[in-house]
Amino acid sequence: MEQAGLRLVYRQLDNDLNENALFLLDRLQAIEPDNSSLTHLRSLCCLRLQRFASAVEYSRDKGITGEHIGCSYIFAQSCMHQENYSEGITALEQARRIWDGSGIRSKAVISRDTTQPSWVSNLLLGR
Repeated sequence: MEQAGLRLVYRQLDNDLNENALFLLDRLQAIEPDNSSLTHLRSLCCLRLQRFASAVEYSRDKGITGEHIGCSYIFAQSCMHQENYSEGITALEQARRIWDGSGIRSKAVISRDTTQPSWVSNLLLGR
């Protein structure tokens, strides 16, 4: 049943029916409160509906720690709209380990030039 509900949510999102998707996600998340994918989709709906405070609230737990990359992105985008740049940058920096492989044990050492501004800050500030 939950799989069918998730397919319906994706259909609503694809057709830009964000209010309907949010309604369905509220019900699905009541069934599975710890599902981070549902949290991500719920905060995505709020972002699309320009409910930035709600998007920040929903995505904060998984986003600011970098636990879920989608939540981190939504959290950062919502923070940008609220002009709360530092928290958004922090969330993306925390999520960096997921996409650059540094969360995985590796023998390779990645060097980073710390004299330049972070590319994440530039992305958020539109540079």
